[in-house]
Amino acid sequence: MKRSVLFATISLLSATLLGNAASAAELQLKEEPRPQGITLQNTIDGVVYADKNGKTIYTAGFDNKPGESKCTDKIVLRGIEGHGDPFAFPNHDNRPTCLGQTPIVAADANSKPVGQWTIIDRPDGLKQWAYSGRPLYTSVKDFHPGETNLLSLGGRGDFRALTVPVILPPEVLIGQVTTARILTTAEKKLTLYTSAADTNGKSNCEGACATKWHPVLAPEVAKEQGGWTAPRRADGARQWAINGKPLYTFARDVYPGDYRGNGQPGWEVALLAPLTPMPDVIKVYDTVVGPKFTDSRGWTLYVFSCNEKDENGGSGLHTACDTPDQRSHWWTFNCGNVPTCADTWRPVLAAEGAKGDGKVWSVVTLQDQWAPVRAPEGTPGKQAWAYMGVPVFTYKYEDRPGMMEGDLIGIRVSGQWESIDAGGYDINHSKTTQVRAASR
Repeated sequence: MKRSVLFATISLLSATLLGNAASAAELQLKEEPRPQGITLQNTIDGVVYADKNGKTIYTAGFDNKPGESKCTDKIVLRGIEGHGDPFAFPNHDNRPTCLGQTPIVAADANSKPVGQWTIIDRPDGLKQWAYSGRPLYTSVKDFHPGETNLLSLGGRGDFRALTVPVILPPEVLIGQVTTARILTTAEKKLTLYTSAADTNGKSNCEGACATKWHPVLAPEVAKEQGGWTAPRRADGARQWAINGKPLYTFARDVYPGDYRGNGQPGWEVALLAPLTPMPDVIKVYDTVVGPKFTDSRGWTLYVFSCNEKDENGGSGLHTACDTPDQRSHWWTFNCGNVPTCADTWRPVLAAEGAKGDGKVWSVVTLQDQWAPVRAPEGTPGKQAWAYMGVPVFTYKYEDRPGMMEGDLIGIRVSGQWESIDAGGYDINHSKTTQVRAASR
């Protein structure tokens, strides 16, 4: 059994968008026992639990009964279309299984329950770790420690990374804007900000300032712990602060994910980590539907996602049809055949020796025969850029920056091309300098 107190970096943000924080506070993780062999990894989703090899651990949305796993090695041959009609899956001779794609986090014969960690005796005779009653899995989409590729566009609906709990007051939550993790209010999930004018842990925002920047108030009986304090304001009310930085919302923010206070002189979004750096060949373009990742020309980038639902639909098992170990009928379903698809969807190739951050942007190998997914590890082929492990492509029929003609081509039940939201990459920086505006 291990007990640990670790710290996750919150950048309170006088750094460059893609660089190292010049000043930082720390959010303390809750002290919690964990089984031998369970490790911790820092990911874009926060600090997560991982297996002994550093592979991220996940829970599944389809496991809706405590202590019971629905993920088996059963081969599912029939699914359900978007309109609710059942149909037969293709590739009967090469069908993936849930257990093959998301292996269980296995407990050995000598393992003992500890804290919120319990052991499930599965019908197949295996012993599986569970956390708070939720069965635990890893993913074949993760190749290296710290990756959360299962949460790329096609998988986030079914699975969640098992994050390590952090110390937060009841009035504050952690939110997400694409890969940016921010502090928000618990009730309305509004973005939180800090002010450069605040000194010595006290707020200097009073009067007219406080009508524009609303202090995040703490109850009179607020418990100060883990870097959280609740100093008194001039009017006697208590205000939450993290490591000496009082927190505020912005009057013009209305919905979760709004950060209209971004770029206001002296004010910064309360980020939990600096945003991951983009490769030089990847840019952000402000399209008519919001910021999107593009290549160096401004051509929109797309990834292919593919999930097959069994006949129970949303409450049933989903198996991915975009993993490296298979060739799926759905890969060419929307463009006809391999030569046509290769001409239509064009990968963003990486220069020799190019490397990404390894968690959001990475370099993967593509098979010699066109495919919308990465090749299995060790396969020879071309090197291409990937977003969360998924190769990125441009669309043949776009010829100027900001076009979105390739977005959502396909049908979600069998495979779909999707643009990649780049919201958050202008946080704490001017939108005009970080995101190129599309011509309207």
